[in-house]
Amino acid sequence: MINLAIIFDSFEKGGGGFYQSLATAKLVKNINQNNIKKIYFCTTKTTQNILRSHKIESKLIQINFFEKILNKLDEIDFFSFILKKLKFRNSIHKISEKNKIDLFYFLGPSNLVNLIKNSEKSNFMINIWDINHKINTYFPEYKSIETYNSKEKILKKTVNNAYKIIINSQKALEDMKVHYNCDENKMSIMPFRTPLPEIYENKSKEDFDEIFKKFNIEKKNKIFFYPAQFWPHKNHVYLLDALKNLLKYNKNFTLILTGDNKGNLDLIKKKIVQDKLEQNIEMFNFLTVDEIISIYTNSDALIMPTFVARTTLPLLEALYFQLPIFYSKNILDTEYSKYVKEFDLNRPNELTEILDDFIQNPQKYKKIAENGKNFYQKISDKNKAILKLNSIFDEYIYLSSRWK
Repeated sequence: MINLAIIFDSFEKGGGGFYQSLATAKLVKNINQNNIKKIYFCTTKTTQNILRSHKIESKLIQINFFEKILNKLDEIDFFSFILKKLKFRNSIHKISEKNKIDLFYFLGPSNLVNLIKNSEKSNFMINIWDINHKINTYFPEYKSIETYNSKEKILKKTVNNAYKIIINSQKALEDMKVHYNCDENKMSIMPFRTPLPEIYENKSKEDFDEIFKKFNIEKKNKIFFYPAQFWPHKNHVYLLDALKNLLKYNKNFTLILTGDNKGNLDLIKKKIVQDKLEQNIEMFNFLTVDEIISIYTNSDALIMPTFVARTTLPLLEALYFQLPIFYSKNILDTEYSKYVKEFDLNRPNELTEILDDFIQNPQKYKKIAENGKNFYQKISDKNKAILKLNSIFDEYIYLSSRWK
């Protein structure tokens, strides 16, 4: 018997990371093992309420300013020694002691992992989504010393001390081996999971069509969708260059952009005006899950000109909704790249030509979308995912019996 603490440290407006964590939390909920006691923890009231709406009860982790200072001091050997003498316990340590936790499962990268002391009996496993800050160091969002050091601290703790690291694809696993010399036996591949299909299947297509109407978007044009926060690495600039060229040949399209401003929104708005694309682009900030689904069900294709991501939630969602997908070349894991049409990030005209061909000959892209849906069903099999997690937990139960 082990006590498993599931840590959900993400917030609703955090993008795909939140929904990936939510999907995994629901997956773990479906694991029925008599020798595992599951206790959920989260870091915001909003997340707690969302989990409750999915019939998952959780306890709140709240770290006050005073504890944050002590946690910083605890990283310094001298102060760590004093705090130990004073019997200081950080929030994670208190959770471990109070609930007799054997294994922590962090549903995503979290600074809380640094609060697990190597001297404690409890171990941890963690989902790591990417190491983009290590590969694409030239983007402004990765150049911040604070951001870089924070990510490095989590990853070094993970590589050195985690019982198991969950990775989303073979290419991401290879990245971990190359950049962190991570032992392959410590890593386990589990594809991303999205909660959208389950939400969609519990409602009717007509419900989502009604939601879509409020956007007042003409369906006579081809509708392209790019759901991405406005980071430089999301490469909206390239997409606008391609669409500017497309206007010369075909104006029958609408691009829908959704996402929070992460520093690049003003640049993108300015470029839309400069390139005379105002009539062809609709922009929305934060949308509800139902609104996002309504856009998927009414779009004709997904466009992803990103510089990063071996696989992404929008990719999986587009596969599920059987949309043709246009994706950056040489970025995706090879297993996924078979189901997209790739374009060269150094040649906006290449995407222009692809989109023009798609508008004129949409049937050409139907087969690859159908194959993509079949691939999605294969990799998103819930029973297979549960079996994978069960095997990870069973292995830990066996190993922990050496000292319990």
